[in-house]
Amino acid sequence: MPSTVNTESTAVQFNQQGETYLSQGKLEEAIASCEQALKIHPNFAPAYKTLGNVLQAQGRMEEARHWYAKAIEIEPNFAEVYANLGSIYAQQEKWSEAIEFYQKAIAIKPNFAGVYRNLAKVFGQISKPAEAQHCWYQAFSLEPEKVSPAEHLNLGDALFRQEKFPEAIACYQRTIKLDPNLATAYQNLGEALKKQGKLDEATPYYRKAIELNAAHARNGSEGQQTLAGANGTNGAVKSPPVQQQIAPKVQQPQVQQIPEQILRKIPQEILQQIPQQIKQQIKQQVQPPVNAGISTEDPEAYKILAEGYFAQGKMEQAISACKKALQIKPEAPLYKMLGNALQAGGKIDEAKSCYVKAIEINPNFAEAYANYGSICAQQEQWQQAVSAYEKAIALKPDFAGAFRNFAKLLTQLGKSEAAAEALYRAFAIDPKSGTAEEHENLAKTLIEQGKVNQGIDCYQRAVELNPNAGAAYHELGEILKDQEQWDAAVDAYRNAIRINPDLSWSHNNLAESLVKLERWEESVEAYRKAIELNPDFSWSHNNLADVLLKLERWDEAVEAYRKATELNPDFSWSHNYLADALIKLERWDEAISAYQRSIELNPDHFWAHNNLAEALVNLERWDEAVVAYRRANELNPNFFWSHSKLGDVLLELERWDEAIEVYRRAAELNRDFAWTYYNMGTAFEKLERWDESIAAYRCAVEIQPDLPWISQKLADALRMRSQWDLQDAMGLYRKAIQENRDDVQLYHKALEIAPNDADLYVELANALVRHSWPDGAIVFYQMALQIRPDDKAISGLLDEVLKKKGITKGTGKSDRAVNGHSRSAIEATPGVAAEYHELGETLQQEGKFGEAVAAYRKAIAINPNYFGTHHNLGDVLKWTGKVDESIKSYQKSVEVNPTFVWSHHNLADVFQQEGRLDEAIVSYRKAIEVDPEFGWSYYNLAKTLAKQDKLSEALEAYQTASKLDSKLFGLDYENLRESLFLGQDPAYTKWRAKHSPRESDLRKMAETLEIFSYKPLISIVMPAYNTPENYLREAIDSVLNQIYPYWELCIADDSSTAPHVKRILQEYAAKDDRIKVVYRTKNGHISHCSNSALELATGEFISLLDHDDTLTPEALYEVVLLLNRHPEADMIYSDEDKIYEDKELINPFFKAEWSPDSFLSRMYTCHLGTYRKNLIDEIGGFRPGFEGAQDYDLVLRFTEKTDKIFHIPKILYHWRMHAGSAAGGVDAKPYAYDAGQRALQEAIERRGEPGRIEGVPYFLGHFIARYKIADYKRVSIIIPTRDLGDVLDTCLESIFTKSVYPNYEVIVIDNGSQEKHTAEILAKWTHQESARFKSYRLDIPFNFSKINNYAASKAEGDYLLFLNNDTEVITPDWIDAMVEQSQRSSIGAVGNLLIYSDNKIQHAGVVMGLGGGVAGHSYYHMPRSIPGYFGNVVGMNNVSAVTAACLMCRREVFESIGGFDEELTVAYNDVDLCLKMLEKGYRNIYLPHVVLYHHESKSRGYEDSPEKKARLKKESKLMESRWQKYIDNDPYYSPHLTRACQDSGVRLEDENWQPSH
Repeated sequence: MPSTVNTESTAVQFNQQGETYLSQGKLEEAIASCEQALKIHPNFAPAYKTLGNVLQAQGRMEEARHWYAKAIEIEPNFAEVYANLGSIYAQQEKWSEAIEFYQKAIAIKPNFAGVYRNLAKVFGQISKPAEAQHCWYQAFSLEPEKVSPAEHLNLGDALFRQEKFPEAIACYQRTIKLDPNLATAYQNLGEALKKQGKLDEATPYYRKAIELNAAHARNGSEGQQTLAGANGTNGAVKSPPVQQQIAPKVQQPQVQQIPEQILRKIPQEILQQIPQQIKQQIKQQVQPPVNAGISTEDPEAYKILAEGYFAQGKMEQAISACKKALQIKPEAPLYKMLGNALQAGGKIDEAKSCYVKAIEINPNFAEAYANYGSICAQQEQWQQAVSAYEKAIALKPDFAGAFRNFAKLLTQLGKSEAAAEALYRAFAIDPKSGTAEEHENLAKTLIEQGKVNQGIDCYQRAVELNPNAGAAYHELGEILKDQEQWDAAVDAYRNAIRINPDLSWSHNNLAESLVKLERWEESVEAYRKAIELNPDFSWSHNNLADVLLKLERWDEAVEAYRKATELNPDFSWSHNYLADALIKLERWDEAISAYQRSIELNPDHFWAHNNLAEALVNLERWDEAVVAYRRANELNPNFFWSHSKLGDVLLELERWDEAIEVYRRAAELNRDFAWTYYNMGTAFEKLERWDESIAAYRCAVEIQPDLPWISQKLADALRMRSQWDLQDAMGLYRKAIQENRDDVQLYHKALEIAPNDADLYVELANALVRHSWPDGAIVFYQMALQIRPDDKAISGLLDEVLKKKGITKGTGKSDRAVNGHSRSAIEATPGVAAEYHELGETLQQEGKFGEAVAAYRKAIAINPNYFGTHHNLGDVLKWTGKVDESIKSYQKSVEVNPTFVWSHHNLADVFQQEGRLDEAIVSYRKAIEVDPEFGWSYYNLAKTLAKQDKLSEALEAYQTASKLDSKLFGLDYENLRESLFLGQDPAYTKWRAKHSPRESDLRKMAETLEIFSYKPLISIVMPAYNTPENYLREAIDSVLNQIYPYWELCIADDSSTAPHVKRILQEYAAKDDRIKVVYRTKNGHISHCSNSALELATGEFISLLDHDDTLTPEALYEVVLLLNRHPEADMIYSDEDKIYEDKELINPFFKAEWSPDSFLSRMYTCHLGTYRKNLIDEIGGFRPGFEGAQDYDLVLRFTEKTDKIFHIPKILYHWRMHAGSAAGGVDAKPYAYDAGQRALQEAIERRGEPGRIEGVPYFLGHFIARYKIADYKRVSIIIPTRDLGDVLDTCLESIFTKSVYPNYEVIVIDNGSQEKHTAEILAKWTHQESARFKSYRLDIPFNFSKINNYAASKAEGDYLLFLNNDTEVITPDWIDAMVEQSQRSSIGAVGNLLIYSDNKIQHAGVVMGLGGGVAGHSYYHMPRSIPGYFGNVVGMNNVSAVTAACLMCRREVFESIGGFDEELTVAYNDVDLCLKMLEKGYRNIYLPHVVLYHHESKSRGYEDSPEKKARLKKESKLMESRWQKYIDNDPYYSPHLTRACQDSGVRLEDENWQPSH
């Protein structure tokens, strides 16, 4: 399984891809690449910069600005981003902002030439030429190679005119360096030096200018490399025009052997003007004749003469000579030469004509086309220039000079890509025509254009020309690395290091390339050198650590990661990989801290959550591991391993149903991992779901037959499932025994199936011998001999063991005969108590109880001090009905040996059977005291307590038994509740006598309905299938007996196989035409059947009735009465009870008003439900696939269409309990709960509140909605305190060590503490949690409201969590769970389950009017294990209020209601706060899955002084004046439930208890 992911390099690659797309103009692809990079590495600043660049290119300036700001937030010294922000403001002509950002970029990166260029442009726009020139000068100084010679020359001229001679001189010198053949540069440099009075320095430059002019005159434009008007680059302010220069690449003229007849015709005075080189050759050929003249018929002489004049810069004479030559012989080369002279003399148009004439004479004259192109460029006739150069190149493909000049022209036209291509061709033809720097600059340009291979060629030429160009080698290495040419990159970096061994980047990047080649040791060496040169660069430390992790050098990796996190504490991956290394060293606590820090920085990093969970598992911190795995599965729902491991943890926590759910998901994702099925089978086994357990084990065997213990596990499941599987189970046990012959338990399980298998007894005995337990072996050898008494081999094995114990087997009294001779055996051994005891056991096992009693009494007479004999005698006496004697024997046993648990337990059993319940309870508790792990005593104690109506204690005892042995005492609380409440309920019987309508009441209702103005038709929908005859008749009769007559009963029979069903339905349909029946031809189950019934309905409303339940006679009357009062109602539900044993009415369910969040925890509206039909039609009726929860799913979808929901607080429906009915407990319809969970999951997703639905352990049918947190906004935990430093310390310790929420702060308000210890505690946490902990002192008289309001004003969080200082966190994800609810716009206050340290409930929601006062806590001081009234302790509930001992709300809600009322200084301020939220339309909610200890009122004490009582009375009066309607009728608590105590019992009319204030 992978545990680490190298995302850094992946993010870099995606970012580079984005940059490439951007350069190609593929903007959408560029955005996608950036987003992918950020998904992998959310804190990768370069990707934010690239994304900003793309958006800027699209003109989306504000979005670009947003992402640039994000990049700066991550990397505050990112100069390029400040530069880009400057460009945005420049585009928007916000000059001052642009200047500010450009200057900030330069401050960070003083050598940032591009920013100087852009800043120069801005200064030019706002008419600040001096500042602009300064910026141009800086830009050109920093990157002289990126500026054309003409640009340097122009800037020098501008500075010259401003008399800034040193700067001008620098510009001219750079011009000459870039183009050594540019005569104007030498001329102007000489002028500048002359202005400074440096004549000696100026003279050489003047001479060089003359020499170059002469050379240009000779060569014409061939090889010309400069262009006229090559003005500023990048939009620079306009510089003076550059003079046209010709052929800066000087070639010495190749002087031919001049014919003698021509030489003799050149006059002496002309020869003296010819350059020295030509002169020397002439002297070698012939001495010039005196007074010779020029023949007018020889053009060659004039041509030579013209060249001489051209060399001297005498253009007029050169022109004249050329013209004379052309008169004699008009040749193309002469026209070209004349064009050169005219062009040099500034006669551009005439020169242009000459070039045209040359081309007319010789259409293939490449040099003429090139020169023509240069003039067109000078005249800005761009298209003609381009065409001319293209023609020259086509004619002469190796014309390097033409390519160079063409490149400059294309640059001037802004065609940078084509220009780079032309220059590349020039250098390819003549590599030495460019300097190393020019090759390098061209390489950079090509790379930027995405022509990587050509760029590499240029870099390679650059380093060939200059083998000591370290920067070029480094940049070449960068490109090769980006191209993944790792070997070549390594060579380049090594050369860069050879030249410049102190450049840390070369070492760092060399290391990265070596990593790609998996040359680990070399990469370690390179990283260490990089760190030595630049110890503050976090990435070198981080990447070194990555390599060390790969080499499994864990300690060194930890050290490197720690250094990386010191330098860059906000890079989540360093913390994550540090944790991975610590895991390898088994330093679990440190690893957990590192993972938590990684998650804090990057909450969506899947692997961090997954690996954190694994670390927590190693420390057996199971609950925290569950939270971590669940978060991992949210982030990556398709990784089977996390699901499977979560299942393992849930298995450890004995949360079997949840484990099954996640194992199923793991199996969906990977059907080839045997352990998933193995462990799933274990979970099913714990729930005694044998079919599913067997199926899972068989899947595991199919994948991996050699799984440990699999044969035994499968055999156990088969044995438990049924008798028919015993043969298969036995085969598997035998296989398991072969695999593990020393597992004693395997033999015992096999012997349960085959108790007469002598060989098994022998093998078991042999195993016991190997375990050095000879006594046990003797027993089982003897049992084998009982089956095969003549087996000498078994006897031999027995003799061998007996000999080792020093026992010789004889034939006397040691060989007892127990079959038929027991009485004589007793008489034969009158003095041996042990023998009589063993004889009694044998007789007891044979069922010879009378003889066993005699044997035991004889043993007691001999030895009355052996407890075992008294105990066994008690057992036999109990079985024979001699109860009193049995009790005495058990009592004697515990008197002799008070530590034998079974005697106490069995004594209790006898007491319970005799109805002596108090004595039974005492004995069970004594058994538990002796053995606290003895589940049977807890279990039977629970049953005894239930008989005494001590229901809370009974539930607690049941739960303990279940935890001790879930297989024996597996607990289903719904069934348990049934078992506790079955039978006549005296309180409910009394209530019904008072509230059920009498005959006279029913008659009056019948009269009243006549005056109803609204009498809608109600369609009662009833699906039926094989209903018992009496149940079906009772159901239909209950409809016929309705007082309200405007109904129709729509029955669909789901193809019943019982013949009486159709007969009865036909009978009733014939009796009353309001009864409609459809007979389905195929069984489709409840949803299809209900829809068939719905199709018959024509009423305005639908009421649902199960085929075996009944309505009260007034049911429909009450529904229509409410509709007359509220005709807008769309849904109506009533209270209900259950029919037990077809006669008794029990278990009334008195419901709250509509509570949407309670409904998401369980289907509580149930019966009677009435729904507007057009909405039922709109949602499509019942959905197949949700059978068992089809009504839950229906109402979930229905309530998404309306909020007009009303409750009738009256019992109108009787729900029948019988096997197969959902009322009969969870075993009746277990599939219903799976369907309910799926319906809820779909509902929250439909409603746009994604999350997951979890079942409540041990309480099938109850669910918890865990919503996905959209944004982990800050939570401010507010804690008032005064002294009691240790109490506060415990609270803070639990918050900081257990909380897994990544973004919270703790604010403590010190309300005048006097103890020094408290100050020390505050100082300690200020130091330890400086980023998350703050304390403020507020010295005022205690006023809870004022203190918390003050704290809220100091808080920075979006969520406020008010917390008492005497609380202690239990649930690690407590903040997460509360934020899940608080983030919802409908929710006001969120509270939770608070318990005392003895596991008694302190708070499970506030009920108004409870206890006879303003409000009280429900289930106060009752065991935490109780489920509450219909599950309202274990389920989520809407409540009127929650305690501020732990209360969360959104800041905006808190502020909108004005916070806490400061008139309520101590009491009821939280209730007042919650009721204000309720009035504003918010719902308050109680969460059972968030649990904290609350050591109540440790800070302020109790309301026990006269002053406190007076204050409480005053605050109570204020609440009564403000909130009396809620005190009288809490909407979330039925008026039929008691307010006299906290147990949600039935409220009786004589309830008049009121507290004293």
